[in-house]
Amino acid sequence: MFSLLLAAAIVLSLTPAAVVQAQTPEERLIEAEEEMKRLKEEQEKIAKDKADAKNALADLNYHQTTIQEQLDELNADLAETAARLEEVNNQIEDKEEEIVKTSVELTNAREQESAQYEAMKKRFQSMYEDSGSGYLDILMQADGFAEFLNMTEYINMIAKYDNQLLEDYQTICTEIEEKELTLEAEYAELEVLKQQNVYEKERIDGLISETSIRLQYY
Repeated sequence: MFSLLLAAAIVLSLTPAAVVQAQTPEERLIEAEEEMKRLKEEQEKIAKDKADAKNALADLNYHQTTIQEQLDELNADLAETAARLEEVNNQIEDKEEEIVKTSVELTNAREQESAQYEAMKKRFQSMYEDSGSGYLDILMQADGFAEFLNMTEYINMIAKYDNQLLEDYQTICTEIEEKELTLEAEYAELEVLKQQNVYEKERIDGLISETSIRLQYY
């Protein structure tokens, strides 16, 4: 019997204790303070993460708003440039029509000038052929001084009329040529303006595409 009790005592001495030794009040206080500290740090971390997320969202909304405003402004600029380009194209079309019309007017005026010059030459040639001599011979055939004066006045009137017609046609041709040069200069200026607007439109198109891509990242 004694040997059995001794064996049992030895076995119990080799087995881990089943009962944990009770903590002292000081140990429980320290453990509680450490737990409170841990919970406080975790709470502060959560609050900081929440604030950071809020700031990140505000920053994201700001960038989105800013980029959208830039995009709206670029679209407005594009619409304005497109309107200017359309206006310039219309002006170019009108100017082309004016140039064609002026060119026709100049051609007609030159033809009239040439026709008038040919008619004047034929009239003088006819007068020479009919008389077989020059103006002086025609005047010398006058029966009297009065007829001589009348013939002189008649010849002068014809010459003056022909010269006036030629001068008028030459003036008209000069005015039309000047108008044509002015129109061509204005046309060239419009072409330059057109190219400037085309370049501006392409530049704004590129900016809109770039800004739209940036907006997709937010």
